[in-house]
Amino acid sequence: MATHAAYRAEERHFLEDMPEALGERAMAALEGLFSEIGLDYVGADFALAPDGSLLLFEANATMVVIAPPPEPWDYRRAATADVLEAAKRMASSRAGIGASDRHS
Repeated sequence: MATHAAYRAEERHFLEDMPEALGERAMAALEGLFSEIGLDYVGADFALAPDGSLLLFEANATMVVIAPPPEPWDYRRAATADVLEAAKRMASSRAGIGASDRHS
């Protein structure tokens, strides 16, 4: 990835518009997978097969989100921040803590 700008551009497109990048078939498969798993927090490691189907490597509730290092990975920062904020909101909600009660 570090030496292939085209791969980074593909990843950036995925991070900025996942439904458009993956297509309807893969998005439906992911939605079905997450619905079946039934967890509040789950991650998936997958690829797209040439026919647009989902090739799943793993799905579990122990995925780790790591802040990206500087260039050429800066494009990952917004998606990382979104995931971490969603996890905070989920945890606060489950703990009964409102947005005004949270401290950064």
